[in-house]
Amino acid sequence: MDAVICVVLIVYIVLGIRWGIRYIDGRWAWLEQPTNRVVKWIVAVGIGVMFGIFGMLARVMKFILVDLPAMMR
Repeated sequence: MDAVICVVLIVYIVLGIRWGIRYIDGRWAWLEQPTNRVVKWIVAVGIGVMFGIFGMLARVMKFILVDLPAMMR
């Protein structure tokens, strides 16, 4: 079960990083400069990790609040 949780968390983080890069592209012109590419990746990874954790938290809360009571019946 722990391996499944880790894989799901990694998938959420990777998708969050993709979303973070797409969100940043074109929004903040100063991040498009060649010298700020590292900052762009750091911000994108930060957004990705944040969304990965929130996505995983939502999945766990759904399990606790919806699936677990249904299994107890």
